Amino acid sequence: MKRLLPFMITVIMLIVAQIAKGQILYPSYSSVYIDFTTGDFTQFPVEDNSSTYAWEVVHVGNDYYMKSTNEGVANSSSYILYRVYYPYSGYLSFKAKCLGEGTTELYDKCRFSINDGVKFEHGADVGGDWVTYTFRVPSGWNRFFWEYSKDSSVNPAGDGFYVKDMAFYPDMTFVDFETGDFGSELTFTNDATHPWTIGFGGLDYAPYNMISGNSGIANSTSSILTSYRFNTDGVISFYAKCMGETGSSGSVFDACNFYIDDERVMHEGAVGYQDYAFAVSEGNHTFKWEYSKDSSVDPTGDCFSVADMFFASRQVSYVCFTGFTAPEWGAHPDFELSTLAYSRCHIEEIKWHREGGGNDYEMHPNEVFDHPEDDYYMTVKVMPFSNPVNFVFHTSAYCYFDGDNGIVDSPNCHVTDDGGYLIRTKPYRLDPTNAAEHTMKTIACWPNPARETLYLEGVDGETVSVYDNTGRMVLQEIYNGKLNVNDLVPGVYAVTVAGRVMKFVKE
Repeated sequence: MKRLLPFMITVIMLIVAQIAKGQILYPSYSSVYIDFTTGDFTQFPVEDNSSTYAWEVVHVGNDYYMKSTNEGVANSSSYILYRVYYPYSGYLSFKAKCLGEGTTELYDKCRFSINDGVKFEHGADVGGDWVTYTFRVPSGWNRFFWEYSKDSSVNPAGDGFYVKDMAFYPDMTFVDFETGDFGSELTFTNDATHPWTIGFGGLDYAPYNMISGNSGIANSTSSILTSYRFNTDGVISFYAKCMGETGSSGSVFDACNFYIDDERVMHEGAVGYQDYAFAVSEGNHTFKWEYSKDSSVDPTGDCFSVADMFFASRQVSYVCFTGFTAPEWGAHPDFELSTLAYSRCHIEEIKWHREGGGNDYEMHPNEVFDHPEDDYYMTVKVMPFSNPVNFVFHTSAYCYFDGDNGIVDSPNCHVTDDGGYLIRTKPYRLDPTNAAEHTMKTIACWPNPARETLYLEGVDGETVSVYDNTGRMVLQEIYNGKLNVNDLVPGVYAVTVAGRVMKFVKE
C-alpha cells in the first residue's frame, strides 16, 4: 500500500465534492485523493467539524495532515466527519498517527468509525508512527468519523490524532494480499497441478505477492485467473517481477504472460519489479496470469510474482483547477490557471472573452476589463492523460475552480471532437463603481467632492465615461480641459478613461 498511493495519484483523480443541501454528492465512478497540500479543507468539504475543538490542517516539513485540537484539555472531544456516496462498493484508505494514552487499557483514545461501527480505537498501543489503514466500504451513503477523546488523566506525549493521505475509492477494487492469503475481494481460480501461493516478495512497499507454483519444473505451466465487471471503461494495473528467462537475442524461454479475455497482452522473460497497466472496456472481463516453462535450465528465481492489483474506472468525472482570478474592473485578464497535480488531464488552452452587442470577442493579455455593458467569461480546454492508459471524459464532468462549482456554466461545458473537454465560466458583468482599489489604474481628478465642474489630469482628447452606483453610464464625452457634472444628482460616481478609473462624489 505504501507504494500504491503515489501510483494511484496518476491513475485516479482527486475531486472536490459538490455541496447540495448539506450533502456531498458524486456522479458515479469517481475517486478522491486528499493530501491537504492546500493548507485547508477546500480539497474536500467537511460534513461536520467539532464546534468546540475543530480539526485543523497543519504543515510540518514536507508533511500536510489534519489533526485534532483538544490536546491538553481534560474530558474533551475533537471530531471530524465526512459523508460520501459510493455508487458501488469500494475502499477507504488513510494514514494515521495515534498519540493517545494507554496500551492495554486505553485512556485518551483515537477512534475511527464507518457508519457508526468502530473500526479501530488506539491510545499509545501502535507506537505513534504513521500507519496505513484500508477498509472495505459498502455501496450507498457512508459516514467516516475520526475522533480524539480525552479523559481526566494527565496529557500523554504528543496528545492528538493525526490523519493524512485520505483516499476514497468508489467502484474500484484493490488486492494487496497482505492478509497472507488471496483475500475476499476477488474469486480466483487456481492452477490444479501447480497452484500459485502467497509469499513475501522481498520489497517493503509490496511485501506480499502471489507467486507461480511451477519453479524448477520443465515443460510446465502455472496459471491463475479471476473475473471482474467494470461499470465504465476501466483500467487494470498490477506490480510484477518477472523471473523467467530471456535469451541474448531477446527471445523469451521461460515466460511470464498476462491475458485479458484470452488475448495475451504481456509476454516477459527476466524483468525486475515494475508497474503494468491496461485499458479495458465496460463489462465483464477475465484476467489470467501465467508462468510457462520450457525444457531449458532454470533461471534465477524461476517464477512470476504479482502484487498490488488495482481495478478502477478510467473515466474522468471531475476537472479541478487552482489559481483562478475573477475579473475586476480596470484589471488585465489573468490567464494563469493549473489543474490539481493529481488530476488526470492537462490544460491545453485558456481564453477570456468579452460578449456584447451580439458579438463575442477574444481578449488579449494587454486588454483590460472596462466595458460595463458587456459580459466577460473564461473558457478552458483540457485534454485527458494518455499514460499509463488513455483516459476519457464523462459527457457531463463536474468542474471546480478553487473548490467552487458555482462559477461554472455547466450547460455550456462539453466533450470536444478531439476528446478534450471545454469548460466555460458563468458571465461576469462588472460595475466600475465597485472596482477594487488595488486593481485600479487611477486618474487624478479634482475637486472631490465636486459640484459643477470636475478636472482630470492627462486625459485631453480622450473619451471620458461617467457611471452611477448602479453601473449605468450617465455621461460620456471627449475631454477638453474640464467635465461638466452640474446636471448629475448627488451621489458616488466612477470616471473611466481607457481602463483607468477614479471615484468621485457629486454634491
